[in-house]
Amino acid sequence: MKDCLEYFKRASVRRIILGVVIFVSLVLVLSALVVTLHQASCSRDGALIDSVEYIKEQTAEGQSILSNAWPYYGYYGNLNARHTWTENISRLVDEHDPDFFIHATVIGVPYNRVVLDENDILEKEKIFEDGCGITVTVYRVHSAKSKAI
Repeated sequence: MKDCLEYFKRASVRRIILGVVIFVSLVLVLSALVVTLHQASCSRDGALIDSVEYIKEQTAEGQSILSNAWPYYGYYGNLNARHTWTENISRLVDEHDPDFFIHATVIGVPYNRVVLDENDILEKEKIFEDGCGITVTVYRVHSAKSKAI
């Protein structure tokens, strides 16, 4: 009788452990699924894609832009996209004569947006935000070259 009771105690402990393992596994799988669906939604309907579409509408093929996320705009918009390699905005504008300066958070190379907000030749034109924590700010460039035309 004592052996029988010992057997049932061990079996109960095994069932509890198995139940906990199954429960934890289910929670992990469902969490991974939710994260994957969220990331897919962000890449499809996010601020970056919306800003790329906006820039494509505002520019002609081959026009120049500056951005800390330049590959997206160059590839999708077929634009002459340049990297923001210095915080000297005047130098970048003089060298590349861009029509737009685009700043993205989270995506792209980190860049000081305060420098952009405080610059006189840049005019904040549009802001795109999404639920994925990405903000893209589009600035129109008013350079001396564009004013001379």
